[in-house]
Amino acid sequence: MSNQPFVPNLGAHPATLREALEDCYRVDRLREFARALDIGGPTRKADLAAAIAEVMLGGEGTRALQDLYSRLSEPERAAVSEAVFDPDHVLDLACFEAKYGTLPVWPSFDRAGATLKRVGLFVMPPPLLGSWRGYFIPDDLATRLGGFVPRPREETLAAVPEPVPVRADLSLVVAETEDAATREIFSVLHLIDRGGVPVSAQTFRRAVREMGYPPLAGKDR
Repeated sequence: MSNQPFVPNLGAHPATLREALEDCYRVDRLREFARALDIGGPTRKADLAAAIAEVMLGGEGTRALQDLYSRLSEPERAAVSEAVFDPDHVLDLACFEAKYGTLPVWPSFDRAGATLKRVGLFVMPPPLLGSWRGYFIPDDLATRLGGFVPRPREETLAAVPEPVPVRADLSLVVAETEDAATREIFSVLHLIDRGGVPVSAQTFRRAVREMGYPPLAGKDR
């Protein structure tokens, strides 16, 4: 899933759960979802989507949602949380994998018989047709989930006490430039203010040879 090529989204994702279920899954998958929710009767795709949405959002909506949410794995609940609190209710798979080190497994919408994953009732895969290519939670479902789903954990970065080389065969050189940068920023701003930093009309880059000023500290230019 993380190896999927980037395709820009055009337009918007389906806004309602009923619409998303119908757009994102084939009828065989909706039948499996319906059986998992003890829904009997509907056989047509549109009727199945409507029945599933009614169970999740209507009647005892919040209680049913909480029960389904509690059955998800920890990575699946994290995915729901990230999408619920995203401004567009979208799950960025690359950011999620970088933050949590794993990805949930969505139910296959191309073939029947694959292992059923309830997370697919919350976070929808890209629609079968159309220009939207991201994973998302429909707006009406996200609003209901926002009442009890906790906010995602804060992002953290691991730290090490000392810098380490990227490769064992390369030596590590540490250049302390904080003090020099603090002094030189004013010199650079002064040069810019005086027009002393010419820019090439062809490359739109600084014309270093024309500056006529000594280089800054170290190898900075």
